[in-house]
Amino acid sequence: MIKSLLSVSFFAAVIMCTPHSVAEDVSSQSHRELAKDLLAAYVFVASGSGVLISPDGLILSNHHVTDELSPQTVRLAGGQSFEATLLGVDPVGDIALLKIEHDEPLPYVPLATADDYQLGMPVFAVGNPFGLGDRDDIPSLSRGFLSTLRVVRGNYTDTVQVDAPVNPGNSGGPLLSMDGKLLGINGQIRTRSGMRINSGIGLAIAAPQLAEFIPVLAKANGGYAHHGVMPEGIELRNDAGKVVVHKSPDGHALQVGDELLVINNREVTSPDTARGLFEAPVWRKGRTVSVDILRTGDRKTIEVALDRKTIPGKPWHGLSIRIGDIVLPDTETGLREKYKMAQIRKIDKESPAEKAGITQGEWIERIDGKAISSPLTFLRALAQKEIGDRIEIDLISNDGERRSVSVLLRPRN
Repeated sequence: MIKSLLSVSFFAAVIMCTPHSVAEDVSSQSHRELAKDLLAAYVFVASGSGVLISPDGLILSNHHVTDELSPQTVRLAGGQSFEATLLGVDPVGDIALLKIEHDEPLPYVPLATADDYQLGMPVFAVGNPFGLGDRDDIPSLSRGFLSTLRVVRGNYTDTVQVDAPVNPGNSGGPLLSMDGKLLGINGQIRTRSGMRINSGIGLAIAAPQLAEFIPVLAKANGGYAHHGVMPEGIELRNDAGKVVVHKSPDGHALQVGDELLVINNREVTSPDTARGLFEAPVWRKGRTVSVDILRTGDRKTIEVALDRKTIPGKPWHGLSIRIGDIVLPDTETGLREKYKMAQIRKIDKESPAEKAGITQGEWIERIDGKAISSPLTFLRALAQKEIGDRIEIDLISNDGERRSVSVLLRPRN
C-alpha cells in the first residue's frame, strides 16, 4: 500500500484533487483515498515539514524547522513552490505559523479537539525523513498508534506520544487521525543511543495547544507568542502522591497547603506536570487560568494570574552608538541649540535594527519615551527588555527630520 501511495502518478492525482477539509467526507473514503487527501495538505518546509490548516494558505510547522526565516520558499507535495511569510513563532513551545498566497483554495486538514483523542487510536505521520523527499517532492507516510493522551514532556507542555516512525525531517509535519483531523505537529523523538533515529517514541504538539496559539501567532507580524509561567514565589512539593503548595507569597490566590487537582482542565499528576500546565497557555496581560484545589477538605476552583515566561537567549537589537552633539532649533524660540544625543555608529547586518530600516548616522532622541543622552540612559532604556519585546525609537536625521520606528528584539543567530 505504501509503495503505491508514493508513486508519481498517485501524486499527480493528489495535486489535482478538489481542495476541502478531509474531515468533511472521510467516513466514506478508503484508506487509500484518505491518505491521498492527507498527503495533499503536506508542505515541505526547509529541511523539515509543515501542513496546511486552512484553505487560504496557513501552514503550521516547528520553530526549529523555520529558523525564523521570512520569506522562505516552501513546496507542496508534487512540486508547486510558494514564497511563505512567517507570521509568528513560539520558540518555547516550538510552533511556527506561515502563510502562502494562492488564487484558489488549498487542500487542508482541520485541527482535532480535546474529545478526539483516544488512547491506542491508529494515527498517520507524514514527513520528509532524512530528506528522502527532496528530490522528487514525495513525502513519506507512516502509521502507528497513540501511546499517551495529552501529557507534559519538557518544553512540550501539551503533547502526545506516538509510536509511528518519525525521524529528522518529520519535524513540523502532521500527526493525523484516521478520520482526517490534525492531532498534532511532530517535533521530537526520544533515543538512548545518541543517534537521531527513531526508537518508537515520538512527541507531537497537541492540537488544543496549537489552537490556543494560532490566533496570537497570526497577529504577531513576524514576532513572538509567549507562554505563561507559574507565578513567582510559588513552590510545590510531592506530599505522599499529592501535589501541594509548599511556599506562597502573602495574599496570593494559592495558599500553603493547597492540593492542586486540575489546572486549566488538565489533571495534575506531579509537581513537574503542574509547572508544565501553568506554562501551556499562551500569555497575555491579565491572563488567568482556573485551578481546582483541595483546601482544608473543601474542593474549590480559583483563578490564578500567570506570569510571562522568558524566551531563552539574550535580546539583540544590533545597534552600536556614540554620544555626540547635535544642533537643532529650539521648539519654542526657534534658536539653534546644541543637544547631547546618541548617534548610531554601527548597525549589525541582518539585525532587528537593520530590518526596521534604521541607518547609520541617525540620532536616537528617545527609546520608549526616555531621552537618550548618555551610554547609561541608553542601557537603562533597554534594561528588563526580553526577546519578543518591541522598542519604539524616535530618530532624528542630520537634516533634523524626525521619525519613529519599532524594533523587535530577537536572539542573535
